[in-house]
Amino acid sequence: MHSFLRLSNLDSLPFSLRRYAVAAANGSVQDLQHLIANLNRWHDNPQFTRSLPVFYAALDPVNMAKSVPVEPDSITNAFLSLHSLRKLEKRHHPVFGDLWPRIWLWISFFTHHPESIPDFRRSPICLVLLDILSSLTSDEEAHEIVWHTSGVRSIVMEAWQLMKHPRFEDPEGNTYLSDLFEVVHEIPLHSAANFDEIVDTAGGIRGIARLVMDSIFMLFDFDDRVIIPDTLQSLSGIMAFLNNLGSSDVLAPALVAAGAVSVFTCMASAGIEGSSDDVEDLGHRQYFVLVCIHALHSMLPSYRAMRASLQAGLLRCLLYGSILSLGDLDSSQRLRKILKRILPASTVYYSVLLELRQQLPGMKHITESPAFKMWDLYGHWVTFENLARSRIDFMEEIERSEQALKACSNTECGKILDKHKFKRCSQCRHVQYCSADCQKTDWRRGGHRTACRAALLFDLANQDLTPRNLSFMRKLLHRDLNYDNPVLYISSAKLSRFRELALTNDASPFVTVFDYRSGHSRPYITDVDSLKAEDSDKQVNWEDYTARVARSGGRMELHLIRAQHGCSGLSERMLMVPQYSEQASIHHGMLDILRRDDGIANWDAEVMELVTRCEGILKVH
Repeated sequence: MHSFLRLSNLDSLPFSLRRYAVAAANGSVQDLQHLIANLNRWHDNPQFTRSLPVFYAALDPVNMAKSVPVEPDSITNAFLSLHSLRKLEKRHHPVFGDLWPRIWLWISFFTHHPESIPDFRRSPICLVLLDILSSLTSDEEAHEIVWHTSGVRSIVMEAWQLMKHPRFEDPEGNTYLSDLFEVVHEIPLHSAANFDEIVDTAGGIRGIARLVMDSIFMLFDFDDRVIIPDTLQSLSGIMAFLNNLGSSDVLAPALVAAGAVSVFTCMASAGIEGSSDDVEDLGHRQYFVLVCIHALHSMLPSYRAMRASLQAGLLRCLLYGSILSLGDLDSSQRLRKILKRILPASTVYYSVLLELRQQLPGMKHITESPAFKMWDLYGHWVTFENLARSRIDFMEEIERSEQALKACSNTECGKILDKHKFKRCSQCRHVQYCSADCQKTDWRRGGHRTACRAALLFDLANQDLTPRNLSFMRKLLHRDLNYDNPVLYISSAKLSRFRELALTNDASPFVTVFDYRSGHSRPYITDVDSLKAEDSDKQVNWEDYTARVARSGGRMELHLIRAQHGCSGLSERMLMVPQYSEQASIHHGMLDILRRDDGIANWDAEVMELVTRCEGILKVH
């Protein structure tokens, strides 16, 4: 036991306090109340320190075991002592190792028996714990003791859920908000069980998202967008809690659904706007901007989240954050990933490009400054901006163009005509025909009877894509394939496998893949089986497409887009965009080359010649 907690320390108290302290240490409720009242009146920290043995004695677990039910005086003394220990300061922290087991025992008791809390002080016990913990945030040793105790996180989360309750005020009318967010800022996760404890108490992942958003709406005025220092500290605590919580693949979708993307971006912008000459305030604001970007990082791979964030000022936040992250390795890596991968990968979406067209001109005064050009992330910004402007130009070219061609989905026909001359299947909306006869033929002999029913299931994977986005992605692939003369890479191992397939199967095994997950297109050719194995989300109806290719006589080829999709970037979008030609084209010619004995030996030269021969063939996607 620490020397501060010995009863002999009571002898050093002034007589006016000592007479109450000695009696209180022996269990007198009335004397404990007098002692606490006098300590509050004196505001004398040394006298509080000398009185610690009284509170330590009142929290003795022996008092809990004396009788069943526990004696009312023991309960009252314990509760009063817990309330008094809210005045613990940094210099008292050496005694915390001895105090904490007793504090936690009684906190647990009152948590399970809330009806035992004395009538004169009906503060929920979770708020009492919150007060005690807020005094310990700067003590690493006490921090370790507390957060390795199972159940503490649950009680803190219960306190958080009370923030809108009238009892979320102490008897003097002060709210516990600042204490709450100071404590949640520090919550560590030592194991998966800690994460589960927080999630279960909050009512699940959606419960955490609602709690976070409700807290922000209480603190942040979206009309004024001004963050004062006290509010900044609380908001920083919330954002740090999210970042400490981790598991972004689970939490990010719930936050996106709750509207967090625009809110977090607006807060980061407000943090920038509120910068002052005060060094301490500036440091807090810089930290706040970085934790907001940190939280956004896992949501931005969703193209809808990206657009919402761009509308709220993401580009300015990133450019400002690139300056602040110097020396902060973790923040710098996340910013680098956003600029190098996530933002560029979003430029395959029409709706994102529309927003970039509005936002990029306003960044010139920052990006063209000599100081910005010296920053570490400048090169990544230039690469992204060039890609974005190139695709914006292409988008505008599409908008000016009126004519668009389509091919009849009846593979026995395959006519290529103006898109307005086709009618879509009224059920799946996936296929189009140049005549009613072609639709009947495809239904009876072409396999669409089966594929049409299955289409609704496969639609789920890409149901978030608007027609504009889908059309733009299709046209982007068509341009990149037919006008940019890409090198279609095939590994030597794949060539041998393709030769085996070509000699044993009439169906084309080829799929030309355009991988946009890092921004710039990366084309390569692979086989259907490999991609089918990767398609764990069942985004593509592989059986229907391969059957159609076999019936097309080489006029239909499988082309696939791989794009960034969903929160955290852990999932991807697989979108099949078949190419139709007037006559047999590249894939069909590749099969012929592979079936020849010398095909692989002269592969590169043969394929180049094939591509040249096929350049004049009309193709549509």
